[in-house]
Amino acid sequence: MMNVFISFVVSCVLSLVLFICAWNLARTIIFILFRNPLKLVAVGIMVHIVLINWNGYRII
Repeated sequence: MMNVFISFVVSCVLSLVLFICAWNLARTIIFILFRNPLKLVAVGIMVHIVLINWNGYRII
């Protein structure tokens, strides 16, 4: 019973740490992109292409 609790706590802490890291990374990327609008457009196009390829059909 104790092992299950410990593994649960460890998984919660790990997911929290991952979330914080991802959030900081995303914030940094957004900050860099908003300073350079051209990069924002380029990333938007890239994301659009990835989404089309992932779904196998056009979204827009």
